[in-house]
Amino acid sequence: MKFKLTKKKSLIILLVLSSTIAFASAAVYYSILAQPTVNITRAPVQFVKGSDWPAASSLGDNGTWVGLSLAAYPNATLTYDQPLAIKNVDTTAHSFKLTPVSVTTETGVASDFNFIDFTVKDNTGNTVATFDYTQTGGVWTSPDQTSSIALAAGTTYTVEAQTRANPSANTGQTSIQMSIDVTQ
Repeated sequence: MKFKLTKKKSLIILLVLSSTIAFASAAVYYSILAQPTVNITRAPVQFVKGSDWPAASSLGDNGTWVGLSLAAYPNATLTYDQPLAIKNVDTTAHSFKLTPVSVTTETGVASDFNFIDFTVKDNTGNTVATFDYTQTGGVWTSPDQTSSIALAAGTTYTVEAQTRANPSANTGQTSIQMSIDVTQ
């Protein structure tokens, strides 16, 4: 018996081969399901007011947000010994890092400022981290993220702030955003 290839048979063979190739190259996958439950709890590390809390500053009800209102004087370093503190309200130790987010000159120019510095001190007054914003040539330089800072259960570390404006500055406002990244 002789096999004769007709146009119709050719199309059928081509169709079968095409669908086999397409099926062989199709991705095979399956899905698995995750169903997390999320509970709202208090943050274990929180901001608290320091003994040198500046007027017009604000602290969120749950200690996870703070707005510090600091001043800077021309040609003079203004030091706030303890405008803010960081407290571990948990029963276990945690660590945190200071991370720069942004620095923006709102009014005036960046060159109106010399620096805005923050120093974290442990409960014995020793410096555990510095976080300094400096201005050179009208451009702000943000600090690098700090190393991890250990904070024992129930411990409070203070934050010192220092500011200095350029000798010829009359007005100006700069906003800084930084985060405190806490390790659970």
